[in-house]
Amino acid sequence: MNKVNKVKKLLATVILASLCVASVSSVWYCVKAGVADASTLGLRATLAQYQSNGTLPNPVAWQELQQGLQEASQLAPDAPQYHEDLAYLYAVRGVAAMRFDAVARPNLELAKTNYQQALTTRPMTPATWANLALLTNYLDAKNTTGIDHLVNTATQLGPNDPKTQMTLFYVGMQRWNTLDKQQKQHLKEILMHTRPPFKANMLAAAAQFNIVELMPHAL
Repeated sequence: MNKVNKVKKLLATVILASLCVASVSSVWYCVKAGVADASTLGLRATLAQYQSNGTLPNPVAWQELQQGLQEASQLAPDAPQYHEDLAYLYAVRGVAAMRFDAVARPNLELAKTNYQQALTTRPMTPATWANLALLTNYLDAKNTTGIDHLVNTATQLGPNDPKTQMTLFYVGMQRWNTLDKQQKQHLKEILMHTRPPFKANMLAAAAQFNIVELMPHAL
């Protein structure tokens, strides 16, 4: 499995209700949010199945999911889950088309925009910050300052969240040759403290990237 497919699998494993306060405006919002939630119940169940299986929706299914989630995000723009799901859809399409920049880049940009939108209402979600770091690395690997900021934010918010740490581990492997000693040591610590089955996936990825310092004998 090549690097693109490995990260695609990662993205497939790493994707994610609001409380309403009683008032005239919030009751209306709750109605719209309820409609959005009910209308996407089946779609989100289907998407969750794709995510757990690590498979990509076919073009017809992708379009159906995208359209339904887009409509829901318009009905309930403050509900982050629709933006996160849309971001996942655009991300997997973008990663799958990495050989074709004209296709990959617009999808990755849309994924990034949707993750950013999700953070406006749920800014403390570490996995979303980690996914942003991964996407930013794909879009502009030379933006080391921006990527470091995203990585540090995700690390601070989710030091013990395995999905967040696994995403950060993949980001670090792709940037391995540009990391300083402290950053490399942090990746080693992530690996050493991660439990199965995530650890097995990380070790397999380290072998795929041929990073000897992350192999079991080197830890």
